[in-house]
Amino acid sequence: MLLISNAIKKQVYLPPYNHANSLPSVRLQELQHLHLLIQAQRKTRRLRQFNKTSDDHLVYYQGFYSNEVYLLIALLSPDAHEQARNNNVMLKMAQISEKFRNQY
Repeated sequence: MLLISNAIKKQVYLPPYNHANSLPSVRLQELQHLHLLIQAQRKTRRLRQFNKTSDDHLVYYQGFYSNEVYLLIALLSPDAHEQARNNNVMLKMAQISEKFRNQY
């Protein structure tokens, strides 16, 4: 686990990392993710931000008591969308985020 402090004070709402088949306990944790642009995917650079996607995700969780603290949970690659639909994978990450949430 790695704790980092948010250097950016501007708050931006990002929707939780949930899929239609996500377990209720996973949805409750509201995991977040970022799509990573790997070197081989540079061709998407010219697309508008809304249309960009990748199959590499950085999964993270924001502190509950302190919104300036984040937990980097996992790097899902190269099949991030498939892994995100796997309830076992998502449940493990939700359990990690719950422990973090209770502390931060």
